[in-house]
Parts: sequence; structure tokens; C-alpha cells
Amino acid sequence: MAEKDPRAAFDLGLRYFRGDGITSNSYQALTWMRHAAEHGDVDAQLAVGRFYLMGLEEMGSDPAEAESWLSQAAGKGNQEAQTLLEQAQ
Repeated sequence: MAEKDPRAAFDLGLRYFRGDGITSNSYQALTWMRHAAEHGDVDAQLAVGRFYLMGLEEMGSDPAEAESWLSQAAGKGNQEAQTLLEQAQ
């Protein structure tokens, strides 16, 4: 289901991130959230942008990648993404 439904992919990514019912796995969290973000889920775009801005466990920050994802979410009216976008720039 997560392969075809961006919202389900985002939810699965959150579960991996939080370790909610499954073993916490930051790589799987980012993989599923990116899948959702690539398919237009604004919450996933914000989350992926935040991961790249702040870094995620073994992954350092990548402001350029963060800016790309946050720009997409901000373009859809997400205020938090707009605020974070200013930090990324």
C-alpha cells in the first residue's frame, strides 16, 4: 500500500523514525518519507527538508537538499517550511 499511496508511505516513514511498532531505522524512515515527498505529500516534503536541514543520526546536514524540499512544501503554503527555508538559505 505504501508504494502506491504517498500518505501511507509518509506514515510508514514516521513509524520507522519513531520506532512505533517496528524497530527504529532512520534510513528506512528517510526512504519512505522521500517516496511520499516525491509523490507530492506536503507533510513529507517538510519532514524530508527538516531531516536534511538538521541532519539525521549518521547523516549530516545538507542545506542545498533541504532547500529543495522545503521550497516545494513552502510553495504549497506550508508556513513551517517557509520559516525553515530561510534557515536553509
